[in-house]
Amino acid sequence: MVDTEPHIRAVYRPSGYVRWGRLLPGFSLAICVALAMAWCLNYAFQHGFYIVVFAPLFAAFAVGGALFGVLKWSHCRNRTIAVVASIVLGLLIHLGYYYFGMLQIVGVAHAHRVDFLPRYIQFRIKTDLKEEIGRPKPKQVPQNGPNMIDQGFNWFFFGFEQILIIGMLIAIGWTRASHAYCEACRRWMTSETLKLAPGIGASIWQSLQQSHYADVQERLADAIRQTELHCGATIEYCPKCAQDIGCSVVYLTLKDVVAPGTRDALSAKIGALFRPRPTAHLRTVVNHVELYAEEIGAIAASFPDLKKMVATDPTLFPIPQPAANTPETNIVSSDNSGQTWEGRLARIEQVPTGEAGTVLTSRNAILQTVIGVFSTLGVVGVALVPAIVLANMKQPPPEWVSGICLVVMFGGMIFGLIWNLFYARYPTARFMRRQTWRDFEMRANPAVDLQNPDLYFVDIIPRQNWGKMMMENASDIGFLELNKSRRELIFEGDKERYWIPVESIIEIKHEFWADSVKHQLQSSPNLNHVIVVKAMTDKGPWEAFFYRRQNEFQMLTAKRRLTNAKELEQKIRELASKN
Repeated sequence: MVDTEPHIRAVYRPSGYVRWGRLLPGFSLAICVALAMAWCLNYAFQHGFYIVVFAPLFAAFAVGGALFGVLKWSHCRNRTIAVVASIVLGLLIHLGYYYFGMLQIVGVAHAHRVDFLPRYIQFRIKTDLKEEIGRPKPKQVPQNGPNMIDQGFNWFFFGFEQILIIGMLIAIGWTRASHAYCEACRRWMTSETLKLAPGIGASIWQSLQQSHYADVQERLADAIRQTELHCGATIEYCPKCAQDIGCSVVYLTLKDVVAPGTRDALSAKIGALFRPRPTAHLRTVVNHVELYAEEIGAIAASFPDLKKMVATDPTLFPIPQPAANTPETNIVSSDNSGQTWEGRLARIEQVPTGEAGTVLTSRNAILQTVIGVFSTLGVVGVALVPAIVLANMKQPPPEWVSGICLVVMFGGMIFGLIWNLFYARYPTARFMRRQTWRDFEMRANPAVDLQNPDLYFVDIIPRQNWGKMMMENASDIGFLELNKSRRELIFEGDKERYWIPVESIIEIKHEFWADSVKHQLQSSPNLNHVIVVKAMTDKGPWEAFFYRRQNEFQMLTAKRRLTNAKELEQKIRELASKN
């Protein structure tokens, strides 16, 4: 039996040391860069091309690059020092921007009068007027300056820009000081990162914990490399140690979408505000955990530099065999074939020609797209009807009519937003269910009873299609029956039929992947949940991937998606556990 108990793992912790002989002159240079960016911000303001939020964001990036280089050059492993340095530089950028503006009024001779700065900032808050880019400037500037609402927005942007700058610099400094460092060789460890499809990182860590190294190798080998960082697997190690003493510690960091069933921490949501958009939804699964020798051998093939290091001495990092996690308790030896299965085997058959391939057609795919577009845009279009009618009326209507139209339009917009967030897939799912049921009803001998109200309407989505942008991810579609009398999972599909006796089931697990895109109101992409049933056939182990479609008129929230998948998983487990 494989030991699946959790192990107490070593985790990398920065030592807190720093080379002060390099940090002090390097930080002085970073201060000069921060003051230079503050002068540039004031120059941009004086010449009318200071863009709120974006200008200080650009300045923070420039100073962050200098801070990153200084911390790396000074071998800073002290995160407290990195945070303090970040705060100092952030204050110099933003307050320095106002300080240089103050000097233009009081003169360089009064540069030491820093006490004037708070009053100057108040003066700017009461006098600054913001303009939209591209809008013509008014011929006359209002003499009374911004009103109270505009001043409130000025205070808001003042605070937001300051928090944004400091938050970004803290993130840069904290991350740089947290990089793994080899104290023996006195050098930063080598780092390699794989960009994978969403959901892969969490499943890899789960397989590593259960010592299912073959699954880890399979997932890394089959994973689709991404151009954006949807899921990051980072390893850090010291190749010099491996060369000199024949051993090296390898640390693993995994970042992925939020795992299903877990709440996103408030600190993670706040931290996402200061990250670049492609990585804002990522959460840390594990951070700098030390890998065991077998785990290093299992992942080495996917990291080119680590693979070279492992190849120098394969005995230190043994590569596990692909069949290491095959459940031997259910397989016995045979004189003829070498392996036989005790009990009934799962059976897969092709649907007879003439009956197969009538649902997943190009015609239905186009109709699904049309229905989806009308479902998404139709509600919003109806909400705009009152505005269109009012705009085309020759005479202006009474004010109460305009008020009703505005209320209707506003209500329609809210309804359209809720519909597109939670119900947009329902019309296409109902259409496909009707098409599937109608075509299956014409079959001579379907495997399931189509009148059974307990059938599950499911897609078969193979692993290689997870996370892909496709018109149709499913390779098959149909109805799943959990037959209690025969103790079988029976699937009647558009292309294939499955009979899966519970005796043939090797494993039942819940997996997921994340959409490659997300809308503006989401903190993370939608998760798509699949129940994977691994069973034994006459040709060896085989997997079925059951994905439930939105078959009922209900809000398809993240919790509902997870609940629907867990319900199907629980029903299958209950059927398999009954004697």
